[in-house]
Amino acid sequence: MSPPHDDFVPLCRITRAHSLGGDVIIDAFHDPKTLMGYGTLSTADGRSFSVKKSRPQGKSWALHLETINTRTEAEALRGLVLGITRSRLPPVVEEDTWYHTDLLGCTVLDQETSEILGHVVAVQNYGAGDFFELKTPSGKDITLPLIPEAVIAIHLTKKQIVACSRFCL
Repeated sequence: MSPPHDDFVPLCRITRAHSLGGDVIIDAFHDPKTLMGYGTLSTADGRSFSVKKSRPQGKSWALHLETINTRTEAEALRGLVLGITRSRLPPVVEEDTWYHTDLLGCTVLDQETSEILGHVVAVQNYGAGDFFELKTPSGKDITLPLIPEAVIAIHLTKKQIVACSRFCL
């Protein structure tokens, strides 16, 4: 997933409706506990939604958006990406720290051959740590764990990542 424009930072995607009262289940692109702290979330096309409630729901996370009160209204939001403008994020001040959204679209190069392994299409974390989802030049999907042994260097200004190809799955 790539951000619609440079100033839009995606925070979550609505995956389905949950409950008759209009709650939605999301796929969070970072810690879902922080979503209420951002206040109003927006879509890339400018629609706004305030998060009224946020809670874990099994292995997922549920949100209740202020103006969504029925299951039908919630179903209509399936697939919608919610985010904020970059200016609402705190600045990155530590070295070797970045926002996941900054890594999307980066070219991943093999450290030994400099061949393109793929491009970052998502940064995921299902509990065992962060990993990159890559799309190879041939169109295949592969993963790369975001660990020091696998990711040798990240050059954000060049939109390049140098990696050890033996960690690709």
